[in-house]
Order: sequence, then structure tokens, then C-alpha cells
Amino acid sequence: MGRYAMTVLGKLPGEKLGFTYVHEHVYTYIVDGDGKKTYSVTDLEGTEKELLTLKAAGVTTLTDMSVFGMGRNAELCKALSAKTGVQIICASGFYRDAVLSEHLKRKSSNELEELILDECRNGVDYTDILPGILKIAFSKNEITPLEERLAHVMASVQRKTGMPLYCHLTDGTMGLEAAELLLEAGAEAGRLAIGHIDVSKDESILEKICEKGISISLDKFGREYREKDGGRIGVIKNLIQKGWLEQLLVSSDMGNPKYLRNYGGAPGLDYLKKIVVPFMEEKGISSEQIRQIFVENPKRLFCFLP
Repeated sequence: MGRYAMTVLGKLPGEKLGFTYVHEHVYTYIVDGDGKKTYSVTDLEGTEKELLTLKAAGVTTLTDMSVFGMGRNAELCKALSAKTGVQIICASGFYRDAVLSEHLKRKSSNELEELILDECRNGVDYTDILPGILKIAFSKNEITPLEERLAHVMASVQRKTGMPLYCHLTDGTMGLEAAELLLEAGAEAGRLAIGHIDVSKDESILEKICEKGISISLDKFGREYREKDGGRIGVIKNLIQKGWLEQLLVSSDMGNPKYLRNYGGAPGLDYLKKIVVPFMEEKGISSEQIRQIFVENPKRLFCFLP
């Protein structure tokens, strides 16, 4: 028997994950310093349409990476998954220091760990929907004392649950420092992914992280859609040639209405599958390598349940 992933609809055999976007947002918003919602992806109908176009393009699974510090709605994710047929994995964890509530910041490390463990055992927020991935986030050009404390909390939760752990980098900064901190805190390299690492396009840092046995997530596709993200594809091709194929993850992190067609933006959630993947093949990345990136690598990362 193979291993299972945890989706909002329950356990899923790894072989059924299929083509997977590893970092997206089905429902999210961030409250800025003035109390206004930004990056607001909250329209049920608009998101449903995006998911249906995604399914039509051949994507079967995506991860909703909204956690504490962001608006999140596991029940909506569950309802949309049931309605559209797109398999959704939700997350538990913490976004960066600047947007976390004072209530959370006052909690001890033990209390924060118990908070996340309770979500992993009993359900996200007030639901019985279990998360399938953990998340930690670091600020731009620094890791704050709170974020360092949370890194130890999330590494401990990962050890106790066996779950995958995703690390958000703000604007692609602090990648190597984040990797070293999380490993020092006890995170398991084989179940750790460092994300948004493609913003800087510094291949030397990407390689140094891969050398530690950690996966890297190039998940800002769509920012240069007029050029079909050719620069990012070039980075992927170079990393494949250097032997890092099995540690590569790709997504588009379109948790912003300006990227979603059904919110009036561009290029849309299906852009990665419909436009980028064929362009990857044009640039010499084989169909077998594409399958490894979008099917096999996510399966290895997400399937932690016996």
C-alpha cells in the first residue's frame, strides 16, 4: 500500500494526487496597518470559476496556503473542492511577524505548538477539516525574533506529526538562512520546502539549499506572463541539468485578484498548466521531467500518512 495525503475531503492515496499546484490561495486576505483588507480573494463565484478552468486544463490538486495572519476559510475550500472536483489541501501554521495578531504573539512557544497540534489532530479553526501541510514565514531581509521562535515551534510540530513543512520567503530573501535555521531547529530536510525562492533567481542559493536535501519551490509563475516566464524556465532547466530534478516544485501563488481572470486580472490560475508547461517542453524540458516536477515530487512531499 502507498502512502496518503490529507485533503479537505479526507485522506487521499498518493497516486490520485495527480498534477499538483503546491502553493496557491483559494481564499485569503491580509489586513494592513490601517485595518483594510488587501490581497482579497474571497469571492465564492469567482474562485469557483477559476477552479473549474483549472480542472479543465488538467490540474487535479492544489494547496491553499492561507494560515494564521491571513484570512482563511477551510469550510469554503471543502465546499469548492466537493463542487468542482479539484482536490484541495489546506495548511496550518503562521504567516510573517508583521501581520500576526498581538493575541498570538503573547502566547508562549508551548501554547503556540499546542495550537497547531490541535489543528492537526482535530481540525482547522472551528472545523473538523485537517490540514495536509504546515507553513512558516519569514520577513524581507530578516528573520525576526518571533519568527525564529515560530520556526522552532513548527519544526517541533513537524517532528511530532510527520507532516510536510513549507517555508515562505518574502521577496525571495533569507533563503539560505531560513534553511539553516529550520534544520537547526530539527525540521526534516526531506519533508521541507523553501518557497518563493525564484524571486531573486540566484541559482547559487537554490543549489546550496538543494545540497541540504531540501526541496525548493519556484512558485511565482505568472509575474512575467507576457514572456511566458522564460527566465524561471531557464532556471529550472539549469537546475535539472545539475541533478536537482527530484527537489523541484513549481506553482504560481496567485493569492491576489490582480492575477485571477475571474476577478478581472491576468493571467489566470490555469496559465501555468496551459501556457508555461508547453513552453517548458519547447525549451527542452521533457514530459517525463515535467511529470516529475508536478506529479511525483508533490506526491513524495504531501504523502505522510500510512
